Amino acid sequence: MSGQPPSPSNATAACHEYDGSSWTAGGSLPAPAASYGGQASKNGTQTATLYWKGHESGNKNTVSSYDGSSWTAQSTFPNSDVYGGGSGVLTAALSAGGYAPSPPYVNGNTFESDASYNWTAGGALGTGRYNNAMTGPQTAAVTAGGQTPSNIAKTEEYDGTSWSEKSDMIAGKTGVTKGQAFGTNADDMMIAGGNPNSATCIQWDGTAWSTRPSLSTGRHG
Repeated sequence: MSGQPPSPSNATAACHEYDGSSWTAGGSLPAPAASYGGQASKNGTQTATLYWKGHESGNKNTVSSYDGSSWTAQSTFPNSDVYGGGSGVLTAALSAGGYAPSPPYVNGNTFESDASYNWTAGGALGTGRYNNAMTGPQTAAVTAGGQTPSNIAKTEEYDGTSWSEKSDMIAGKTGVTKGQAFGTNADDMMIAGGNPNSATCIQWDGTAWSTRPSLSTGRHG
């Protein structure tokens, strides 16, 4: 199928931590969770975060929690879709979108986790997508960009119950944004870089996108 995500054969279980000046190795993911294209609670911390799903020799539904030194396997995710957006914190993570191993492939499924790492369905995205940027807690999250598999620039916000469409991204930002975004809530997300090795940065303030200072070196990922 056109637009199908890559099927990497060299997924890793490695984890690295940044202290503001340098990177050091952290605890490795449990072997069954080694993957590519998984999702994480982007608003977590180095001592409390959650990682789920991914792809390596087939799609995975594993869920792992991190305490700052080691990972622990938790209950499995309800599906094995990959490349979706992830945000939230260790005890309240949010998952939206993804690419399924069988038709209709692209979806807008949303799931929320609790302190026991159990997942329940939330409101579906207005536009199903994968490789989408996402940040914010379960009750105030934002997602932007991604693929359907066509590249899109659509922005949506989540209030804990449903998603609502907002202004599209600007500055030519479309498509894969999954690994390029950071922020704190639905009113604060920055997307930096992008294909093909772009240096442009844009920021969402809850109402509109604006351009920000460019990266010194263009990149994507």
